[in-house]
Amino acid sequence: MTHSTKNQILHSLYLQKSFGFKYVDSFEMHKNESSCDFLSENVVKECTLCDASKITKDKIYSFGNKESEILFVTTVPTMDKASHDTLVKMVENVLGIEFGNIYLSSIIKCDINEKSLLLANYISTCKGYILNQIDQSNAKIIVTLGDSYKYLTGDDTDLVSIRGTIIKFHNINLIPIYHPSFLLRNPSLKKEALDDLKKIKLMMER
Repeated sequence: MTHSTKNQILHSLYLQKSFGFKYVDSFEMHKNESSCDFLSENVVKECTLCDASKITKDKIYSFGNKESEILFVTTVPTMDKASHDTLVKMVENVLGIEFGNIYLSSIIKCDINEKSLLLANYISTCKGYILNQIDQSNAKIIVTLGDSYKYLTGDDTDLVSIRGTIIKFHNINLIPIYHPSFLLRNPSLKKEALDDLKKIKLMMER
């Protein structure tokens, strides 16, 4: 068994551990296998690992271009229309990318309200999916929106202090920025948000 194969096996075991598995059946590693089957999009559609699946039957794995070099991460899959429109403007008007050409995903796959009291429980169960997506993506830049930064990285640093900072996560440059809904409630922060987006655009051009 090669060192590379051993690392793939360990990686798969750690991902399964994030779902609470204590024992894992033996499995074969196939050459050119690109992803972990138990974390695939098809599995997400049938997932009932937590109570979020009882709240809604709608599950959203991702949006946009999976081959994109820029990945946006939110906490939950959807946002209200005003926030969505703001995000589209941020991407198209400042970054100069067609919105459909970015890769957009979320930590929680069930389409629930971000203000759910059990959000932390859902995240701990669902996090393996987004970690697998990141590892299987072509992303060179990860942009986290709002609190998704702390949920993804486990870093509780206040977003006001860390926004716009370039951080290494899974060997990829990650930059946290304000969520569009937060900017709509706090329009005075749009200048800071614009500065962060300009930084992201420079990172894309390198």
